[in-house]
Amino acid sequence: MELLSAQNRTDAKIRYARIHLNELLVYAQKGSGDDFERSHQESFLNHLFGVREAFLQELNIYYGCGLEINKVNIANLRKKLKDKGLESSELEEIFRLENEEENWLYNANEMRDHSTHRNSIPQLQFIGGQKNGQVHLKNPKSGRILEEDYGSLFKRWYNEMECLVIRLCNNLLAKKPI
Repeated sequence: MELLSAQNRTDAKIRYARIHLNELLVYAQKGSGDDFERSHQESFLNHLFGVREAFLQELNIYYGCGLEINKVNIANLRKKLKDKGLESSELEEIFRLENEEENWLYNANEMRDHSTHRNSIPQLQFIGGQKNGQVHLKNPKSGRILEEDYGSLFKRWYNEMECLVIRLCNNLLAKKPI
């Protein structure tokens, strides 16, 4: 895989996440728990996290790690970079974001893993009061209720991911290629 192909895949995953987010926000009956809503929640999270996976492929190529496409993950990249005497601030930022429990990428990853491998994401629907109609998600690992309606939450996560990838790609462009 060449770098341009990897970059195109990252861009595609961003677009795919946006498509599923838009369909979820426009067409789903929020809080219904029906197949349309749940499938779009899962699809959005899979594509959102797929952006991260695609960007790791870019890092593998950029830093000349030479990992096979199916072996690219944070642990393998960190080991390969260490063996080569290199550091990647981009990789370390992603690692940090997904390991801090209060962080958006940590929560997105937990919800993606849970919905992909175990069960639907736990939801809390508000009826009446100031939060009437809002649907909040519960982190399945920590049990913590995320204090934001999932429509707003998913939009924020999408924006965070898009900004993160753009910023990290710009960091790579500013460096001399390895």
